[in-house]
Amino acid sequence: ERPLGSDRVINIEASTFGQGRHTVFYRVTFDDINETHSDSIRVIVRERFGHAIIVAGGDQELRNRYSNIAAINVYNTLVNKRRFETDDVVFLSDKEGWFKQINGIHVTSKIITVDRLHQEIDKAKPDNVEREVPLLIFLAGHGGLRNFQLREREILQSSDMKRWLDAINNEKISVRGLANATEIPA
Repeated sequence: ERPLGSDRVINIEASTFGQGRHTVFYRVTFDDINETHSDSIRVIVRERFGHAIIVAGGDQELRNRYSNIAAINVYNTLVNKRRFETDDVVFLSDKEGWFKQINGIHVTSKIITVDRLHQEIDKAKPDNVEREVPLLIFLAGHGGLRNFQLREREILQSSDMKRWLDAINNEKISVRGLANATEIPA
């Protein structure tokens, strides 16, 4: 039982729960007599709010401008409005001359390849699978029905991306399935 403060808020430190999904049940008593019905709220406690991989791709000058502007806008939205930490955002851009316009954005790498993107997804996998940290992948540039142009002569096939993401989802199913399994006595 905890009394409400003057601002009618109860603050509970995340460390009270530990990491994971929790349900908080509550009932409000006021005037020392009247009570509300019990209710609950679902709370997810995790170390990191999210992990993002942003790619400013393409090869033509017009698309380069579009790619960087779109990628910068997504970065700023995640960091300034969605509580992502700057260390949790991987920003891949090989656009020369744009770095002066990327105020406050740490460009992780100027190397944009299919292998590099796959490495970044693999690095984010443990947090996503084991700790339920959301993973956002944003590709800005030129794509088609079955591919995306990371840069000139570097094409990401949708089948590769599908394979990588399916592997993450299959691992989640395995991990969560084992965590929820019950032992059946012999």
